[in-house]
Amino acid sequence: MHRQNDSLPSDFSRLHCDEASQCLYFEILSTMDEAVMVIDDEARELVFINVAARDLAASAGIAATYEAVSTRVLPREGAETAGDSSRMCEIELDGRVFSCSIQNECGPYRVVLLRDETDRRRLEQLAASVNTTEHIDRVFAGIRHEIGNPINALKMTLTVLQRNLERFDREAIVEYVERSLTDVARVEYLLRSLRNFNMVEDPEPEQLDLADFLAQFLALAAGDFPSITHHVDADARVVRADPRALQQILINLLSNASDAIEDVDEPRIEIRAGRDGERVVLEVSDNGQGMDEETLQKLFEPFFTTKQKGTGLGMVIVQKMMARMGGEVGVQSHLGQGTTFTLQLPAV
Repeated sequence: MHRQNDSLPSDFSRLHCDEASQCLYFEILSTMDEAVMVIDDEARELVFINVAARDLAASAGIAATYEAVSTRVLPREGAETAGDSSRMCEIELDGRVFSCSIQNECGPYRVVLLRDETDRRRLEQLAASVNTTEHIDRVFAGIRHEIGNPINALKMTLTVLQRNLERFDREAIVEYVERSLTDVARVEYLLRSLRNFNMVEDPEPEQLDLADFLAQFLALAAGDFPSITHHVDADARVVRADPRALQQILINLLSNASDAIEDVDEPRIEIRAGRDGERVVLEVSDNGQGMDEETLQKLFEPFFTTKQKGTGLGMVIVQKMMARMGGEVGVQSHLGQGTTFTLQLPAV
């Protein structure tokens, strides 16, 4: 391992450059404004750190910074080196968040570009808090309304039953009990939806074979969604996603699509996945009734629904889960022309 002190070199004398071009490359790194660390893969030690990286590591110390970086950058001893030439990761150190861009993973040295993301994260959290505050009254009003309606109906039904229990015949009593159970089921359904809203607070994205995942998922869902075709392009097979979250997302989208095609003569739902740069775009399309502009604008608002039995939380859950996985969700729809939801996920 590297020396446990902060007297590491800021020149490349230890790199034993045999070629002028390689030395020139390292000299360029030394003058960069971006924080750069160079790690010897075989020796498993830090061999260079430029001035910008020293400044970035000043609070925690160079040794502690290297330890945090190397834990994420270097493979475990005996493990195979990744085949990718570059990748990204994040570390937390001394209360701050750093993004690490790892270059030249196939070569003898790993060049790590560090960026302090702490202030950006705080601004994002502040923006999210402001957005949450703006919607909090609407959310609580929605909860009161959605739970209050079946509770009030249940109270009225039980009150009538209590007052007339002695004179109601068995058939009438059964009818009122069934009404009560229907209202209880409505509350239970809403509570399940609220639990789903927080189901994947901390998703664990992993390397996921999208083609295999969809094949298994659709095999299980065939009874509920029989009119589905799917295709995954060869270069879009592998994504980073939490399979639990992705399954919940697809269930929500397919449920909406299934409702939309109820009155269509030749109903069709298609799932397609293709590569777009560093993203895989997963599309869920139907040829159903489509949505108007007003519905599209309110689609991701909590408790907005056009369904008689809907909770208005399904699309909020989808948007939240996608954001937690570093992805995005979009929608295109026109009345009478169907709807297409797009899920953008990090490609591997």
